[in-house]
Amino acid sequence: MIKPNPKNYDFLWLLNNITYLETTLWIREGFLKRNFIITSKGSEFKTYIGKKERIKLSKIGLIFLQKHFSKYKKEAENKIKQARLHFKKIKDREFFSFSNQEFIKTFLQDVKFAQTLWKLYFYTEYFLYDKVDEKIRKNPKKNNELLKKVQEMQKLKFKLRDIINQTVFPGHIFENYFREIKRRNKINNINSFHYQELVGLLKDKKIKKINRETFVLGKFNNWKPTTGKRALKIIKAFDKILLQEIQKKKLKGQIANRGFYKGRVKIIPVDIKKNLAKEISKMKKGDILVTGTTGPEMILACRKAGAIVTEEGGICSHAAIVSRELNIPCVIGTKIATQVLKDGDLIEVDANNGIVKIL
Repeated sequence: MIKPNPKNYDFLWLLNNITYLETTLWIREGFLKRNFIITSKGSEFKTYIGKKERIKLSKIGLIFLQKHFSKYKKEAENKIKQARLHFKKIKDREFFSFSNQEFIKTFLQDVKFAQTLWKLYFYTEYFLYDKVDEKIRKNPKKNNELLKKVQEMQKLKFKLRDIINQTVFPGHIFENYFREIKRRNKINNINSFHYQELVGLLKDKKIKKINRETFVLGKFNNWKPTTGKRALKIIKAFDKILLQEIQKKKLKGQIANRGFYKGRVKIIPVDIKKNLAKEISKMKKGDILVTGTTGPEMILACRKAGAIVTEEGGICSHAAIVSRELNIPCVIGTKIATQVLKDGDLIEVDANNGIVKIL
């Protein structure tokens, strides 16, 4: 097995408490045919992109917005409408009355449906639009039509994210499926299985049980999970690069919305298992929200915030969308903000220059 070199990759995001099973549900062709790496250890789930791959994708993103956005928008809006109706039906199903064959068929149909949403969502990811961002920043007037499409994409991204959150956050559409699979197969470590392996178990196939609490996935291993000591070595090498940045304690990112603000930090990590509403309730009006990303699940926190600092960054990142709507200072793409700052820290957000200072 080839060991990937961390120096050839850019850090994209840190999420918390995504399992291997949940990963197999959402990781689709946008990722599978390209040079990404996912590492998972403990609660930390990190995603990286090959630097050369990012350059390729930024060219694809520009062409996509210029030539294919209108068709994409129609498809995405139709799928969002379908999903709203379909997800309500899934939650009302009583699976105990389903035969094994009927249960498997319905499960795979719903997985496929959710994956079409994730496939669409890939085209909203901020790393596709580096070149677009560059063109707009250099000459906003000349690229006004491109900017309008970006703004439309930003709104569409928010709607899509609101829907796909129902496939991963607590109370998601697959929870009842997983409970029924556990009941039928009497398995405890369901999170270490690929969803196709669960189907195999339902068909009485013998599936080897592997502990996948720690794993690495990527094009380098053909998206077949590396686990155990090999995985830990790879994760350690990637973490070392981030640790060097953390130790510098310098936070610099991109300007999402200009402004200047001083305040106290409130860190709300993006955590798939955490009660975000409870965390947001602890936040005071005027606090500086420090987080990985600001999807719809974070909107109440954003409305309380005097400024926003995120680890993700790009013209199509959620923070870029929300901060402009709320007109508050925002620095994005710091990569390490939640790991450098602590709750209660007094900081200065200089969103005119993309700098965050601890006071």
